[in-house]
Amino acid sequence: MRHFANTISVFRIALSFLLFFLEPLAAFFLSVYAIAGLSDMVDGFVARKTHSTSKIGEKLDSIGDFVLVAALLYTLLPILDFTWTLGFLIGFVGLVRVLSLLLVFMKYHTFAVLHTYANKATGFMLFIFPFFFAYFESLWSLYAIAVFALISALEELVIHLKTESLDVNQVSILGMFTK
Repeated sequence: MRHFANTISVFRIALSFLLFFLEPLAAFFLSVYAIAGLSDMVDGFVARKTHSTSKIGEKLDSIGDFVLVAALLYTLLPILDFTWTLGFLIGFVGLVRVLSLLLVFMKYHTFAVLHTYANKATGFMLFIFPFFFAYFESLWSLYAIAVFALISALEELVIHLKTESLDVNQVSILGMFTK
């Protein structure tokens, strides 16, 4: 039971890699995607409830998040009729995320993504997007997600710039002022 949360994370990584080979937005794709996304919500809960949180678990969770988002982008971007504005916005979010990861590595000699409320909300919005798009084929929600993702990425970057120690469980930039 001690490593069950990590097993869930590894399972999510495997499912995420499977998405690269499935037909985007088909029923099987959405089913595998749903299980992968739900496992992301379960692994942290299981780790906390079983008192088995660990640094490796944090890394596996971040890797799982990255592979799931990469699979989503890889499979959906070719079928989305998006504008250069949206492409630029998504690219800028990616750039801010990479800068944040590099900053964490330079300051703390590790890679980490914060578990802020904004990052969790962005993850949830990304999670529901394929289901929404499969039925409505509207890109307005992707613009909203991209803007929110940029805000959460900038929040994380500012937190890393302003703090002296790494706390992956920092819930928001406001938490910096309550300590």
